[in-house]
Amino acid sequence: MLDHSISAVLRERASLRPSETAFTFIDYERDWAGIAETLTWSQLHRRTCNVARELKACGATGDRAVVLAPQGLDYIVEFLGALQAGQIAVPLSAPLGGASDERVGSVLRDALPSAILTTSPIAGDVAECITLTPGERAPSVIEVDLLDPDSGQGPAAESDSGSDIAYLQYTSGSTRTPAGVVVSHRNLLANVEQGMSAYFGDHGRAAPPDTTVVSWLPFFSRHGLDVRNHHAAAGGIPQRAHQPDIVLAAPGPVDAVAGQQLSGVFGSTEHRFRIGGTKDIRRRPGRA
Repeated sequence: MLDHSISAVLRERASLRPSETAFTFIDYERDWAGIAETLTWSQLHRRTCNVARELKACGATGDRAVVLAPQGLDYIVEFLGALQAGQIAVPLSAPLGGASDERVGSVLRDALPSAILTTSPIAGDVAECITLTPGERAPSVIEVDLLDPDSGQGPAAESDSGSDIAYLQYTSGSTRTPAGVVVSHRNLLANVEQGMSAYFGDHGRAAPPDTTVVSWLPFFSRHGLDVRNHHAAAGGIPQRAHQPDIVLAAPGPVDAVAGQQLSGVFGSTEHRFRIGGTKDIRRRPGRA
């Protein structure tokens, strides 16, 4: 089994390949043609450490840190920042009103986070989801997009030996109160090893140098977390992410991706992602 953490891999990539692209997010809300936003490995590591410092200032190792933000690079930084701080990430979708807000409120009451990681455009909506019992301490709300992205004050917040639990994946709440499923760092690394063996077994369980993950899976979903952890952060493979609602509503982004040279197509019951690279990675069918 892999003996390093996601944070250790990220630190290594930032040291060895600082200027290479780690994540690209295609924003279709500002322009229907799509605006590409990118982070290099060094930028991703620096911003992740900045978030970890903020979390350590308002909580302790093993505390829950809820990730509650729109799809985008900030979401990735927030999730990895929680792992970097040795805290337990709780990934959720941004509040959308109605049942969505009820689920968020239910999870917040159950998880009792010391901090909520979000962005300034939805900070007000997030605050409305917080309900406290008498004497209960309110979680700190950290608007990650307002942090100095290039801040390097003090030593980097490295926490490879934090909580045994990496994150809590909450159920949808469609049939009962949302329940948190525990995913440990050991689980996460075992999933990484399994994924690399399944998809890149013919290449020594390592992705060829020109491989890129193309995904429109929601970042907060189980499959979205798997893709990001398996093939991007843990595998050190660049990822290009699209907004799932835009891709599912219109064929344009999908057609653009399909027109590229692809080496594999993988999927779930509702979404899919593609891995592009060399021609000789054999195609594997999507799996539910």
